[in-house]
Amino acid sequence: MSAPDVGEVQRLVLALGLAVAREDHESMAAVLSGVDPDTAGSVVIGLATAWVGALDGLTAGEGAEDPHAATLALLQQQALETAATT
Repeated sequence: MSAPDVGEVQRLVLALGLAVAREDHESMAAVLSGVDPDTAGSVVIGLATAWVGALDGLTAGEGAEDPHAATLALLQQQALETAATT
């Protein structure tokens, strides 16, 4: 297995993001159609990284002294609540 092409991963993340923003479910599926598992995994990591970055921005906007620590606490709390209900 070789490492996924960074440019391809970026292209897929952007294309998927656009499809989600447009609420275009057919395009969402088409973007990932035929993508190899390693590249798909890299796309998931890229999206999760962007999501955490967005949460950091929101917690910063809410005045958190340490936005990343606030994001981490939020995610930990959500993980605990999810674990308790599943």
